[in-house]
Amino acid sequence: MGDFSDRKDYLEKVRKASDLLEIAGGRLSLRKRGRVWVALCPFHEEKTPSFQIDPERQLFYCFGCQSGGDVFRFVERLEHKSFSEALQFLGDKAGIPPPDRAGSSETSDRRKICLGLYREFEAQYRKSLLSPEGGPAREYLFEKRQISKKTSERFGLGFSPAGPFPLLREASSDRLKEMEFFGLIRPMRGGGARDFMNGRLIIPIRTESGSTVAFGGRVIGASSGPKYMNSPEHAFYRKKDVLFGLDQARAALEKTRQAVVVEGYFDVIVLSEFGLSNVVAPLGTALTPSHLLQLSRMVDEVVLMFDGDRAGRSAMARLLEKTVFDSRMSVRAAGIPDGLDPDEWIRRDGLDAVRERIASAPLLSSYVVEQMKQTLDLSGEEKEEILSGFEVLVRRVPDPLEQDQLLSMGAGIFGIDKSLLALRVLQGGDRKPPIASPSDERKSGTTNSELKEQNLLVELFRLWGDGCHPHPSEVLSLGDFSFLEKKEFLEILGRLWENPQASPVEIQQLISPSPSLTVSWMSLPPGNEGRDERFRDLVLMVRRLGLHARKRGGQSLRLV
Repeated sequence: MGDFSDRKDYLEKVRKASDLLEIAGGRLSLRKRGRVWVALCPFHEEKTPSFQIDPERQLFYCFGCQSGGDVFRFVERLEHKSFSEALQFLGDKAGIPPPDRAGSSETSDRRKICLGLYREFEAQYRKSLLSPEGGPAREYLFEKRQISKKTSERFGLGFSPAGPFPLLREASSDRLKEMEFFGLIRPMRGGGARDFMNGRLIIPIRTESGSTVAFGGRVIGASSGPKYMNSPEHAFYRKKDVLFGLDQARAALEKTRQAVVVEGYFDVIVLSEFGLSNVVAPLGTALTPSHLLQLSRMVDEVVLMFDGDRAGRSAMARLLEKTVFDSRMSVRAAGIPDGLDPDEWIRRDGLDAVRERIASAPLLSSYVVEQMKQTLDLSGEEKEEILSGFEVLVRRVPDPLEQDQLLSMGAGIFGIDKSLLALRVLQGGDRKPPIASPSDERKSGTTNSELKEQNLLVELFRLWGDGCHPHPSEVLSLGDFSFLEKKEFLEILGRLWENPQASPVEIQQLISPSPSLTVSWMSLPPGNEGRDERFRDLVLMVRRLGLHARKRGGQSLRLV
């Protein structure tokens, strides 16, 4: 289906043309409740409707089973389709032909040539693995790594012997140009060309649908070059868009609703052989937004499994590099015992021990902070560097409750007042203005009335950005807050009302110029009681304060 840019444009056109409410309306008994529509969830049994569709955001969510997503995800779950199948289904329904049918026949032809060449090379590599020349590769694969022949065949493993490559002997000049264009061969200085993976054990890199678009190569014997290398990128292969093993893991991912992400090819292959099938790996990069998007359509949780041979500051740096957060999924971290890789670990302790570690894995953010804690016997300068990394981490976490937990951990680890740490986080690690603690503020003139207003506004901000119904702007107006004494608060509310769809991150940015609101926001965790009760209490309090202000006959500030 065309190249990456064609596919992206097609996906966005289909997304904009697809009405989630219309798609769901033909399958569910929906009724309107405020700005959302509700129904019994189609993904689990229930007697009271907990499934909601927000037609403005084109998103669905079930409070019972926590399923959620966009129109593609809805069709995938309800119709048991892959993402590509859901995309085609919605595209056909909207009357939008995919790029190939829309006239990109040249792109389609090029893709067919690319995939055909990779099939031929893969077949030759597999044949070479079983040939006399493949002895060293077989020894490494079957004896040293103890990979079974069945697993080797399932992943399509092969070997490229050093020396002339059979497929190049009688290839025409045009065919050689195609091979070079798609990263299969490279020219030699003295003329001619050689296989790009010359002298390496071959691991096919496949798309979600199972098409081989690149190879990974592991050096065997005395071959020169890096230990591992990938095919160069081309029109149909971008490392940031591909997860190794996804084609093999897809069924297990959808069944377990969990993805275990490891670092390398053989981590995936060995764990899969031992029965842990929901395992994938990025191709030498950290997880990218594209990887997360792919996984979010199949799983609700990602568990990152780090190697156990990193220590001190280098470990922290790698963890921060790999730190990913996505509101669609929970991200946790399962560390491997020191000095072991997944191959050694699962052979030593067994599958049950690995699964137990995965099941008990903490949130990724907490795991990273614990790694930071182990490095605090450093100089003051290095400690400040770690603290800056902590601030970056907290700012990237989208969940306010998780942020609050991290701040509590950080306050104890770094010996900093939680309120001051919260202010540093929201105002940026490079800006550290002096700020008094809440008790010092009260001594310097902060009144009980102002503290009450701060807490009230924080609750408003929490409810504003939680994505639930009813939205505060539907029940309250700017005029209801005319009792506020501080002009600063009124100005912030005015900007807030201009953005009804503000996310928690946007709200944090909005209030960051106000030290007092910043401290309250980061010091007061989200309420644990039901959302309906919290919303009702907020509305009653706002109206009560407004009534008292009017009774006092005081001057009301006019909100602009």
